[in-house]
Amino acid sequence: MTNPTVKLIVNHLKTHIEGLPLKFHEELKVALRYLAPNATEYNPAYANKWWDGFNYLYDPHTCSFPSGLYHRVKALLQNWGLDVQTIRNLPVAECVERRYYAPPFELRDYQLRAVAQAVSQQRGIISIPTGGGKTEVAQALVDRLKAKRVSIIVPSRAILDQTYERFKKVFPHENVFRWGDGHKLPIKPYENGICIATAQSACRRPTEWMASTNLLIIDEAHHQAASTFQTATSYCTSAASIIGFTATEFREANDDLELEAWCGPLIFKVKYDDLITQGCLVPPEFKKVHTAEQGIVQLQGRRSLIFSETIEALNQHKHLFDQYNIPIATGAMKTADREKLLTKLDTGAISAI
Repeated sequence: MTNPTVKLIVNHLKTHIEGLPLKFHEELKVALRYLAPNATEYNPAYANKWWDGFNYLYDPHTCSFPSGLYHRVKALLQNWGLDVQTIRNLPVAECVERRYYAPPFELRDYQLRAVAQAVSQQRGIISIPTGGGKTEVAQALVDRLKAKRVSIIVPSRAILDQTYERFKKVFPHENVFRWGDGHKLPIKPYENGICIATAQSACRRPTEWMASTNLLIIDEAHHQAASTFQTATSYCTSAASIIGFTATEFREANDDLELEAWCGPLIFKVKYDDLITQGCLVPPEFKKVHTAEQGIVQLQGRRSLIFSETIEALNQHKHLFDQYNIPIATGAMKTADREKLLTKLDTGAISAI
C-alpha cells in the first residue's frame, strides 16, 4: 500500500496544502501553535478561559500556513508517513551588477559560512552575537545576491543612521538611501538601490518600492514586533530572498515560531562563547567595587554601561556622574533622547551611561 501524497503549493506569503488526510489537520494545527505573550492572568479572555492562550499558524479552513514554516511542515508530514510533492510559485529576483567596495577587513570563516547559507537557502534567520559582524554579513549578502532593489528594515532611528552610513561606505556607487525619521521615499522610486528603512515607515502602508523589493533583510529580528515580519513580507511581493538577522539566542521551543513563520527557519547560528574561543570577541570582565566612585574611576576611558537597581540609587550618586560627565538614562526619558545618548556612546563622544 502506497503512502498518501500531499501537495505543498508554496507562494511568497502562504503555503497551501492539498490532499492532507482529515485526521492530520488537528495535529498540524497543534504543531504550529505557540503561547501568546499576552496569555496572562491580566487578560480577561485568558483568565476566564474564553481563549486557550495560543496563537495558531495553521488554518484548517484554508489549509494554509505562512511559507516560512515550509521546511518544518514538510518534515512533519514525512514523519507522519506521507509523501510530499512541492510546487513552488515564488518570485524570481531581478539582478544588477554591483560595484562592491571591499570592506576594511576580510570576512571571517563563520561570516562566509553565514553568507553561503543565506545564498543557498534564500530565506531564513542568521543568528550572530552582538559584535560578531552582522552588518558585514548583510553587506556581503547584498553583493552576492546582486538583487536590483534591496530593503533593510531596522528597529530604530539610531540604527537607521548607523546602518545607512556603513552601507554607503561599502557601496559608494549605489543609490543607498534612508526612509524614516524625516527621510522620505523619492517621489519617483529609484530603478535600483538599497533602502535602509525603519519598521514604522516601511510597514505603514504598501508602496511601489516595497512591492518591487527583490531582497528583504530584517535587522534585529527578535526586537521587532511580530506584525513587522508579516506586514513587510506581505508588502514585498517580489522578494525572492527574505533574511532575518538577530543577536538574541534562538530558542529551541515554539517561542520563535512566529519569527520563523515569516522570515523562515534558523539557517545559521554561531554562539557568543565560540567567538570568544576563536578570538573574535573579547570576554567580558567583571570587577567588584566597594564604592561608586571607585567603580567610576576604574571605568575612565572605557566605553561602559552602568546599571542600577533603582532610580533612587542613581540619584544618590548624581554628583559623581555629573563630575565625570556620565549622563543618566531612565525609563522616563523620551526614546529620541535615549537614542541620542546611545549614539554618543557609540561614537565615543561620551564614555559611559
